[in-house]
Amino acid sequence: MKKNKILIFSVALLNIIGIIMIYSSSYIWAGYKYNNPYKYLINQVVFFIIGLGLMFITSKIDEKVLKKVSKNSSIETIIKKVDKEQTDKLRVWMQENNITTGINIDEDSKRYYPYSTLAAHVIGFTGSDNQGL
Repeated sequence: MKKNKILIFSVALLNIIGIIMIYSSSYIWAGYKYNNPYKYLINQVVFFIIGLGLMFITSKIDEKVLKKVSKNSSIETIIKKVDKEQTDKLRVWMQENNITTGINIDEDSKRYYPYSTLAAHVIGFTGSDNQGL
């Protein structure tokens, strides 16, 4: 959290310095052309406030979501090990809303051990692709 505060402070300070520099270099021209020496200063302050608001909004996005959204992959797994009831509800919703592309539901099998943990250390375990490890 401290790094975020330092970053936000640094960005704000650099923007304020930039606004001062823009004002000091353009107030004569803005006064001559627009009859308002604060024209460019007002524009920059408005965009600074908009940018600051967008920065705070985007800083609230969860990193996991941001990583999934920013991937260059055409396939993304949203959730695994979903109950059949929930997938059936999703299928019904997709049919009701006429959604035929963009969402794929991949069915998977699950290993069943009739004696629970008996001999589990001998049998072993599987990875997410259901292959033994």
